[in-house]
Amino acid sequence: MKSYPVLITLRREEDGRWSASAPDLPGCGTWGYSQEEAMDHVHEAVTLYIESLIARGLPVPPGVIASGEPVVTVTVTAA
Repeated sequence: MKSYPVLITLRREEDGRWSASAPDLPGCGTWGYSQEEAMDHVHEAVTLYIESLIARGLPVPPGVIASGEPVVTVTVTAA
């Protein structure tokens, strides 16, 4: 198993929902009605994204930790 800390961008939308995305993983983003829900959803999205990269034999971008920013760490089991 290997852990990947991934920087998450969290933003409140005009309609009140929260958007969460992983800038280092192109196209990896989601939303929720609360910050917690958005973070839960993006954790799942990041996990699936990285598992998909590994399954296809593609490189995983290096994890990025930025002070003061939300970060999720996912642990995946290599295939």
